[in-house]
Amino acid sequence: MFEIGEKVAHFEILQKLGEGGMGEVYLVQDSKLNRKAAMKVQNLDSFEDKERRERFIREAQTAAQISHPNIMAIFDMGIAKSSDDRDISYIVMEYLPGKTLSEIMRSSEYDLGDMMRVAEKIASGLAAAHRVSIVHRDIKADNIIIDENGEPKILDFGLAKSAQTPMTEPDKRADKTISQELTTAGKILGTVSYMSPEQARGEKVDTRSDVFSFGILLYKMVTGEFPFEGPTQVSTLAKILEAQPAPPHTKNENIPPELERIIDKCLQKNAADRYQGASDLAVDLRQVRKQFDSGVSDTISGIDGVSGRKSGKITKAAGLNGIFTKNRISVTVAALLLFATLVYFKGELFSGGTNSSAVQAQSNSLAILGFDNKTGDESLDWLKTGLPEILLTDLAQSSSLKVISHDRILDFFPDRKAAHSHEENIAAAKSLGASKLLSGTFYKLGDQIRIDARLEDVATGEIILTEKVIGPDAFSLVDSLTMKLASSLNIKNLESIGNVRLYTSSSEEAYKHYLKGLEQFLEQRWDESRESFNNALEIDSTFALPYMRIGMSYIFEGRTVQGKEYFKKAKQYEDRLPQRDRNLLDIYSDIWLDQEFNDAFTKLEVFVKNHPDDKEGRAVYGMLIWGFQKDSAKAFAQIDTALQLDPFFLLAQMFQISIARQSGNIPRVIETAENIKKYYPESPLAHEELAVAYKIQGKYREAIDELKQLYASFPSQKVYLTEISGLFILTRDFDSAHSYLTKYRQVVKDDPFEMANYYESQANLQSWRGQFDAVINSLKLAAENSIKTGDSNAVMSSLAQLSMTYDRLEITDSALHYAEKSNKWATAFSKVSYPMMLLNLDYGRREEAKKIFEKVLPELRAKMPTDLQPVIEEFDKMFEATYDADTVRIIAALDAIVKGQKNTPTSFNYFNLAVLNVETGNFERGRELFLPFVEGNDQSSGGFVYLLSNYYLGRANEGLNKKKDAIKNYTEFLNYWDKADMQTKEIKDTRERLAKLTT
Repeated sequence: MFEIGEKVAHFEILQKLGEGGMGEVYLVQDSKLNRKAAMKVQNLDSFEDKERRERFIREAQTAAQISHPNIMAIFDMGIAKSSDDRDISYIVMEYLPGKTLSEIMRSSEYDLGDMMRVAEKIASGLAAAHRVSIVHRDIKADNIIIDENGEPKILDFGLAKSAQTPMTEPDKRADKTISQELTTAGKILGTVSYMSPEQARGEKVDTRSDVFSFGILLYKMVTGEFPFEGPTQVSTLAKILEAQPAPPHTKNENIPPELERIIDKCLQKNAADRYQGASDLAVDLRQVRKQFDSGVSDTISGIDGVSGRKSGKITKAAGLNGIFTKNRISVTVAALLLFATLVYFKGELFSGGTNSSAVQAQSNSLAILGFDNKTGDESLDWLKTGLPEILLTDLAQSSSLKVISHDRILDFFPDRKAAHSHEENIAAAKSLGASKLLSGTFYKLGDQIRIDARLEDVATGEIILTEKVIGPDAFSLVDSLTMKLASSLNIKNLESIGNVRLYTSSSEEAYKHYLKGLEQFLEQRWDESRESFNNALEIDSTFALPYMRIGMSYIFEGRTVQGKEYFKKAKQYEDRLPQRDRNLLDIYSDIWLDQEFNDAFTKLEVFVKNHPDDKEGRAVYGMLIWGFQKDSAKAFAQIDTALQLDPFFLLAQMFQISIARQSGNIPRVIETAENIKKYYPESPLAHEELAVAYKIQGKYREAIDELKQLYASFPSQKVYLTEISGLFILTRDFDSAHSYLTKYRQVVKDDPFEMANYYESQANLQSWRGQFDAVINSLKLAAENSIKTGDSNAVMSSLAQLSMTYDRLEITDSALHYAEKSNKWATAFSKVSYPMMLLNLDYGRREEAKKIFEKVLPELRAKMPTDLQPVIEEFDKMFEATYDADTVRIIAALDAIVKGQKNTPTSFNYFNLAVLNVETGNFERGRELFLPFVEGNDQSSGGFVYLLSNYYLGRANEGLNKKKDAIKNYTEFLNYWDKADMQTKEIKDTRERLAKLTT
């Protein structure tokens, strides 16, 4: 069609690359931009066919709407003259030297890990198309190019059409951007082997059709075969419509079970059962790929004979405390890191084996089922689960026996509370690698209890042992039973078992209260759990487990001092703990008692290695990794594995919510919250998550309604009233905000923690009204109440906030006074913030500040994990730059700290970085940093932060000659502070600037 050297517009033909049914493709030189490109030229026959010509044009127009590194870029299009002077269409696109995915798969150049990485990127590109309402409709291996760098690019949008995802309302504008749909009724477009059922039926398609086609592609990528394939096109279509594909692991035993789950979800016949678009699909592929790369085992692939494979992929920034009403900001590294680390931990006491049908049975591996109550006495129902847990504790003391808990067996069933047949339990035990199964019933004989226990071989069903044990209490029965089991199970270290009281409590009644408290603890019903734990301690004051869990509950509520006291008590009686819990207590003490985070990391690494099936250990380890930014991929792998060990594990579910929220996937947050509500109906967490999701979406009224219902159901959680108040601030309904704060004050009585929270929330509301005298008084009262708690973190934070407020109001002497007072309460970590505050408040005392800093920094370095040392180094650089008054270096160090800690765009470090950029004339960067504080659903509810952000944003816009925007920002600032009871420099400056701009 064209000769080498011929010119088409400003493109010179270099060589012919290939041809197809629609036309030819040439390598061309773009003389305007001096780059190589690919030119697709429509052949004459196609050009004269109106439908094919419009499809050719649509390909360019459609692909050009999508900007993504895994979508082929379109540079130009037009009409040129052929050699016989006839018009022909051409498209100029990105030149992609490489091979099609079909060629790659045929050559076996890529291993499974490579294919997973390619699949993730294809899904990301497809998600970009879906975000602009484009359905490709012809996803297949031939339409994917793998370039010379190994990057996949999606080609050929000739069949693409405009279609909304099923989760959104129709957008009429999208239809105007693409040529009108050409498909006639019943006409099938696309490649048969990759078609979705709805395509095969000639029906309308949406994003879910692409998901099905991608599922076929992914199946072929990892198995080498199509999931639906027949000798003819008709038979292939029939299989797509009716047949179920062979499980991928039967074609490739190395396929991670979670990847198999993703493929299965893509290939659901009913579009409503698939991923609703490629965004969620890409997220799930990213997680399984990270886990595969990290080498962490992923072995959940279902159970023979047990209904339903559970995904374990239930995909929280901070909890409600602090999201709505708080702007409790601290310049300390410790506060930022500890918050990320502590806020999510919801531990669980027991865990068992890996969750897999592929686990090979171990010769000395025992699964314990629940025990049936045949006594007719409902007061003994607690023994149905209590006996298995006591048995687990006793038998687990032996290193020669692997014990799989009843709780792990239940993890395999969609409904844990439903009755399950013995055959189903056998299948579950087998899938967990158990070689033997223990079950039983218990009866009442006068004042005695009898257990009839049965030990059977999982593989053959042969009964190995039947035993009847009689005793006055559960502990006596378990001791007797475990000793009799020891012989059959070939347990060697008999001295470590047979006396469960040594590792729990001397009282059965105390243990009963503990089990009840543990159930409440796992649902985060903190007040109720502490009541049950304390009931146990009233009976047995040396019972270590309740002390440890009470300590954890206080830590999660932010009452660190109270939590520490209970950890100390647990440490006092740690010889009464099972070995596993003793190890965890040691780790938790490093974290919360001694703040030895480096030691905690090291010990957790060893713990997870020695207890690979321990979901609590994995979750805490992953959480620490994430909190300290040590290795996010490894953190995700640990959390994913915890979920695969127990898809109902609340900690892991909440962590997945965190990932979903931070990636902006709010529908996933809501979906997970609904799952939590289903499985934990007594827990407030699901409602909290829904409220947070609504807040992020800007649906403040819906969030308020959710919290009102939540408070009605959980009146002991009085803090919800302050969260409702904070939401009313976001709607600028200050009267309602004040009303809910007043109600909160009425119900908290004189609890110093609650009172400190009340006064801080009140100070925030007063700051919106420019009542600065009242703000100072409220913060002083908050500090007084914090001091009453004795909690060093709370006191230090309250005093530091008071100091920063005085500084903002230009009362430097008072700011210095309260900074010094806050330093007296500071820990080794927060002590590093004081010399920085001293430098900022009184530069004349820089030598004093430097001596303090040089004294406390080594202690911080010694306690922080190795991988976090670069952040500490940047903090050191920031101090040195501040000491030298070098703003350029301060900005560079603060920028590095923000990136190293992955702060949220509305964190205190971002605020400081934004201020410095505006003050130094870098208005574009300052504007970019300040916008999230005042716009969108993440805008600040803190009066000082929001209004000062408007002031600095106004200065940035003024510097960029955005006059209207600057006037808007300055006006918003003065709307609230024009009649403030103190005249700050920002108020005076704003009036002058606004007057000049409006003159």
